[in-house]
Amino acid sequence: MRCSKCGHVIDDESLDYCAECGEPLSIQADEDDERTEVSQSRYAAEDEATAVTDTEDDNPDGSAPDYEERSRPAPADSWGDRLSQAAGALFVAVTQVGGTFQGLLDDPRFRAHLPGGSLTLVGVGLMGLGVVLSVAPPIPGIGLMDSGVVLLWGALAAVNEWRQVHEAPEYQGRPVPPLPPALANLPRETEHPAIGQTFALLICTYALLMLGYGPISWVWMLAGGLLGYDQGRRYFVPPEEGPPEDEPRSALHQWVVAGVVLCSFSLLLPWTRGDTWLSGLPGGELPLAALTQFMLLLLACSAVKHRGLGGMHPLFLTLMTVWLMLWFFLMKNSHSPGPWLFLLGVLTIVIVVARHLVPQRTPEAKESASDFDLQG
Repeated sequence: MRCSKCGHVIDDESLDYCAECGEPLSIQADEDDERTEVSQSRYAAEDEATAVTDTEDDNPDGSAPDYEERSRPAPADSWGDRLSQAAGALFVAVTQVGGTFQGLLDDPRFRAHLPGGSLTLVGVGLMGLGVVLSVAPPIPGIGLMDSGVVLLWGALAAVNEWRQVHEAPEYQGRPVPPLPPALANLPRETEHPAIGQTFALLICTYALLMLGYGPISWVWMLAGGLLGYDQGRRYFVPPEEGPPEDEPRSALHQWVVAGVVLCSFSLLLPWTRGDTWLSGLPGGELPLAALTQFMLLLLACSAVKHRGLGGMHPLFLTLMTVWLMLWFFLMKNSHSPGPWLFLLGVLTIVIVVARHLVPQRTPEAKESASDFDLQG
């Protein structure tokens, strides 16, 4: 031991003081410090050995970076990815159901039992059944005036279809006799294919507005499905020469379909104030609701066609959007949920139509305009 005061080395361990200066010696404290240092060194060595053993057992290959990478949890999917996956699954399901429905309607064995193999004639017959049932007092219908319009329009569409399946049948079905001379000599304007297509759109309009009205709504839905499928195939067929190069189809036009879906769904919700927020009169029963729904479906069909909204006259597009906004402001009620959803859908339609009607200046046009300004 060494004295902490004078530094004298003491050989006799039995002494508790320094023989030179008489300073008491702190032997126990030094021993405790030495023991503490020895214990800490021993525990550190044991911890290091344990860590090495655990690493070797858990990762015998010795590839620590790869092991950490495998044990790291995978990042959670974002909401955008989940919505994309859900939309993809829904699209696959709808495609499968649509393929089954299409295969059934295009089956030659099914068409062979139809007059002329025509779905349009069957749809017109179902429409007549729906109108007759809607006249009965206990069953809600589409009204006397609307029934007259539908019957006259349907008769003209049936005459055109009857003439077509008699002259050039698309499918082999039950033979149909020729038209009577009084109907065969109608003006050529009554043979336009748009008559059958717009009639199918009208039946689909009433089918949507009558959802939830009991068994009669199923008759209208079946008629609308048959007419919509048969006439839709002819409407959406692309032209052989293709769309003009200077009139490309914009992907923005497909947002019109989203706006139409919102507006159509809003017409099934209450639009008038009732006892509760959901007990008012539905939008489909308001005045001129059928005209509004017809324009919505016409916009949706035009938006997904090969030319998009470019296939409609700009003035006609403007009048349709103005009517939708005007009808909303005339029928709106801030105490009901229907108008708020309709407003969201109609704003989407108005924005897309405005972007379509307002010409977008290309960089080349902007550069030529600036050069002309400099020259002037």
